[in-house]
Amino acid sequence: MRYMRPGQLQGPISTVQGFDISHYQTNVDFLAAYGSGARFVIVKATEGGTFIDPKFQGHTDDAVNAGFVHGAYHFARPSSSSGSQQADFFLANGGTWVADGMTLPGMLDLENNPSGSQCYGLSQSDMVNWIVDFVDTYSGSTGRFPMIYTTNNWWNTCTGDYSGFSGYSPLVLARIGNTFR
Repeated sequence: MRYMRPGQLQGPISTVQGFDISHYQTNVDFLAAYGSGARFVIVKATEGGTFIDPKFQGHTDDAVNAGFVHGAYHFARPSSSSGSQQADFFLANGGTWVADGMTLPGMLDLENNPSGSQCYGLSQSDMVNWIVDFVDTYSGSTGRFPMIYTTNNWWNTCTGDYSGFSGYSPLVLARIGNTFR
């Protein structure tokens, strides 16, 4: 993967297909997904500073058994605690990285606040600082930089199209869908 600022996107950057899942997806047929061309899965591990996804371990085990490259993601709640506190919580509850050739570095999921203001009440500079705090804590513990998952709109609105992570944290842009193409 390579990072491009959201406004610079020219088309698909990667042809590797995969998906992310959480406790909202209860019956996942990993073998069928693999047969349809998916090769990686990223499973929700944590949210904010207190929520551990109850399906994380089961989904991860099923993904491993089906042969997927896999990883974990953390759904950020920047208004509830610091980036470093949430990174530590993520690391303590499934977000670690293992040098086994099958485990991806963790992913930080930054999306609209589902229960309040779009940018969690933070200014663009405060949001960037929160993300830096998370990224620094995660990379300091694992030796790997986390991926950052978001949408064009969220990134432009909440960080002012900040490009400072382009040298080290891959940007994963959301593409919502239920099928593998």
